[in-house]
Amino acid sequence: MIEMKPETQPQNIRDRVIDFLLFLASEEHWRASRRLIAPELLAFELSRLWFDEIYAPGGRYLESLKGDFSQEKAQEFRSYFSDEEMESLERFHRFFELRIDMLPETARQKGIFPESDAWRNIMRHAAYLAEELEPDAEKRRSRLQKYLRRGLSETLRLPSAP
Repeated sequence: MIEMKPETQPQNIRDRVIDFLLFLASEEHWRASRRLIAPELLAFELSRLWFDEIYAPGGRYLESLKGDFSQEKAQEFRSYFSDEEMESLERFHRFFELRIDMLPETARQKGIFPESDAWRNIMRHAAYLAEELEPDAEKRRSRLQKYLRRGLSETLRLPSAP
């Protein structure tokens, strides 16, 4: 998996959520990441990241109930979003959770989320939510593409893109 360096990490919860959604929704990022990790493994790792790290109000990890749920962290998370935005985030989270629940047990045990309509729908809904949360999503998307290209270049020793 590509690790973000501290200077490229979002500065607050809102930025982190939006950046994650833009990455999740991006076909370009998806294609580029295939050089480093199989798509079904990447999809599962991104799912794990959403449930375990990104969406603080969530009540469970990918596989089980969260033992370390923090009301304080959930309230802090909510403070970065309006009530309408939180409703949209909760709707996306439930949508994502239902797709995870529909995965066969064998896929979860193997740590994969096969490429499917379910995954493409998650990507599409992530794009809708990112656009709702970030009016200037294109500018942010460009910044993420630059970081991804730089990360891939360093990892794969590719020539730098202009």
